[in-house]
Amino acid sequence: MVIRGGATGGRPLVRIFSASGQLQGSFLWEGGRLLAWGWSNELELVMVDVGGKVRPERVDVQCLL
Repeated sequence: MVIRGGATGGRPLVRIFSASGQLQGSFLWEGGRLLAWGWSNELELVMVDVGGKVRPERVDVQCLL
């Protein structure tokens, strides 16, 4: 996973890559400052911002909430 800051005032772009470096998908991060992230047993990317908001994403980058 790579997070790249957006343009001035823009939201960061989250990009997810496979182990071989192939881009799997991307989305704009809508949460606050990212505090932690990890993978669930169901291969969901789970991201937590400093405000405590939890956002799970599927590997194909479809928001689950």
